[in-house]
Amino acid sequence: MTSKTGVCIFAYNNDIIDYHAMSDICAKGIKTHLDLPVCVITDTNFKSKFVDEQIIYDYTGKHNPRWGTNFKNRNKWEVWHLTPFQNTILMDADYYIMTDHLQYSFGLPKHVNCLQTVKQIAPKYNNYNLKHHYIDYDNLYKTLWSTVITFDKSDESSLFFELWNYVQDNYEYFHGLLGLRGNTFRTDYVLTIINILTSGELIGALPIKPYEMAPNDHVHKFSKDSIDSMSIITVPSEDDDFIQTKITNNDVHVQSKEMVS
Repeated sequence: MTSKTGVCIFAYNNDIIDYHAMSDICAKGIKTHLDLPVCVITDTNFKSKFVDEQIIYDYTGKHNPRWGTNFKNRNKWEVWHLTPFQNTILMDADYYIMTDHLQYSFGLPKHVNCLQTVKQIAPKYNNYNLKHHYIDYDNLYKTLWSTVITFDKSDESSLFFELWNYVQDNYEYFHGLLGLRGNTFRTDYVLTIINILTSGELIGALPIKPYEMAPNDHVHKFSKDSIDSMSIITVPSEDDDFIQTKITNNDVHVQSKEMVS
């Protein structure tokens, strides 16, 4: 693959989630709206009409227990060495592209950029994201989101991924030091810790603001052919009625992964 700019997706299946299927849908949205090549990093080949390259890379990191299964998300820091692109968009398989907004993600002042703001779906009825906008119980450290990260092959980007590995290896220490929410390892928290360690000087903000679903929200349906709209059922926090919302002209991070896969 000789393209200068492209998208990398990590896709390691587990007992309940088919990340291959998810990355295939994600890749279709990328092709439709961004017209960029897609590289999937995985441990087994799979059929896809929309993925340009598959890098077979055995997962050797620690498993991350969550939702009754084991997630394999502790080798994402290695993307700097694995990517075939000079300018890379590292994207989660459960991020659904329905716009061309990410075409503006390069040429920014920083060499590494990530999502720093997201929008809630029906916030009046679901307060999940209110507390997850901060990584700590005291609400001192605003969350940086690892769902979409752009980077180049500069020394600054190399340092970023070295710090990712360092924070990950010492995650329990930082968890106790900063009073992080929950016990689950989260790459969002890793980025936020890096931002704290570097006083906000290393990571820039992507100029987009996608929707972030809560884990208990449900994808009712989405337009598989055109990849330009999604219908979501919001499960209320209290005793209100369920809310159905149609998302258009925006990208969406889908938390109910098993439903999409």
